[in-house]
Amino acid sequence: MSEMKVSYLGVARRHGKSKDTGNPYDICELFHAWPLTPKRTKNYDFETHGHEQRIIKLDPQCLNDFAAVKLGSEIMLELAADPENPMRNLVVGIAEK
Repeated sequence: MSEMKVSYLGVARRHGKSKDTGNPYDICELFHAWPLTPKRTKNYDFETHGHEQRIIKLDPQCLNDFAAVKLGSEIMLELAADPENPMRNLVVGIAEK
């Protein structure tokens, strides 16, 4: 397992059955702010200020761990390899301080 410090924005879980196919789905995600980085190349300038939203897959079993976390809080996430795609991370909780 590894850890990652983030500026917390929120968590969401959407689950049910697809109206088109009837297949079940379960999407659980954590949203956090990521600093924008300016970039300059020979062909363009990318000017930035502030942050953008990034999304990390969240284990649905730890969704309620985030119920009391306040918007913008700096928190340490506990990460594990996603069983469905081991090359990606899955948030499995808030790391102890």
